[in-house]
Amino acid sequence: MVIVMFVWFYGYRKKYYYELDNKVSADELIKVASSKNIRRVPGLALFYSELVQEPQDLAIYRCVVRYGYRDVGMEHGVFEEMLVCQLKEFIENVELDLDRQSSKVESGDQEGIRRDRGLVDEALKNGGITYLMGESELVAVKGSAPADRVMINCLFAWLKSFVRQQDQVFMLPRKRLLKVGVTYEIS
Repeated sequence: MVIVMFVWFYGYRKKYYYELDNKVSADELIKVASSKNIRRVPGLALFYSELVQEPQDLAIYRCVVRYGYRDVGMEHGVFEEMLVCQLKEFIENVELDLDRQSSKVESGDQEGIRRDRGLVDEALKNGGITYLMGESELVAVKGSAPADRVMINCLFAWLKSFVRQQDQVFMLPRKRLLKVGVTYEIS
């Protein structure tokens, strides 16, 4: 059991640090998302990630949802409705907090709240919610030590084959799921 835990922790840690070292900066994300060559998926997009970035210039907000082993899964309609309500409440609270900091409340600030909440409603009406999820594979580079290659390419890959995919854990609807595959070459 200790060996299994060590291999899992080793591979997971290598993956996490690789993602941390190679993450896309907020400025780069804004630049890519603002490009005219990018086709956007209509509606609200939920990104599933273990790293936290939230460039608010693009109306991207962070939401942490945690499930425990004993938690009962929630139906999507209920989860989505709760998430949208919390998002609208968050938008309103952020705007009001900014108003309090500047010690002036203007009608333009209420317009900003209505505009941002309207964007959420319009996105829901136009496309609903789309779930975006990364599917990763770890591979040790050819110059790695033999022990690293065995640990990552064989043992970690074998253990990972027994773990349920995130879309199965969260019971995401397949019609609204977009998976992006990536291979991490770990040294």
